[in-house]
Amino acid sequence: MELHFYDDTLYAAIGLLGVVLYVSAYAALQLGLVAGQTYRYSALNLAAASCVLFSLMADFNLSSALIQTFWIALSVVGISRLRWIAAKVKLTTEEADFLQNKFPALSKSAARKFLDSGCWVDAPAGDKLIIEDQPVTELVYLAKGEAEASFKGKRVGVCPKGALIGEVTCLTGAPATASITTTTPSRYFCIGTGRVRQLYRQNLEIRSALDSAFATDTGLKLREANRSIDTCAFEHAAE
Repeated sequence: MELHFYDDTLYAAIGLLGVVLYVSAYAALQLGLVAGQTYRYSALNLAAASCVLFSLMADFNLSSALIQTFWIALSVVGISRLRWIAAKVKLTTEEADFLQNKFPALSKSAARKFLDSGCWVDAPAGDKLIIEDQPVTELVYLAKGEAEASFKGKRVGVCPKGALIGEVTCLTGAPATASITTTTPSRYFCIGTGRVRQLYRQNLEIRSALDSAFATDTGLKLREANRSIDTCAFEHAAE
């Protein structure tokens, strides 16, 4: 009798876990924390349905069991579909390096949509990527080469290989805070800021990837700027 009580408690606990997973998945979807056509959302629903179906072993209900079975089947179909789409997407080595560097969590299908919205450019030294006090028209990823940032004609920083350029204001449309000019022959990926804003609004996965990449790059640039200020202050004090 005591063993039966513990079995019932286990089934009830797993069933409640399934309810929590169902509610969490739906809440995350409605709050914009997860997109519907993603592995994460499908996996949450698969786990939730599996837990509830298992709990029905203690108190079987045919209608509920059928619902959970179909939910599991549809979740498996959804995951399989995502894997099939990902397998069809082809990326060049250059594109794969870009994604690994800046958007490692982005699915191949979302990445393909983002990449197809921009283009790759070979630029000579002296190419103006961004002009101070003018709206930023493109988000740039510097795949090769180097660029410098200047403010009122004075060099204030360096954008090395692998840097994002224009990430601070590309979503707001505000004027650029500095000019960015290539100092060596460079190759970069660029995408119009209007398209960036459109993808940001419409695609939750791309929005999350952009937010993460922008925060990381901005943080690195702020730390580099602080180091430059500290170095200048030290050199000034030593004179």
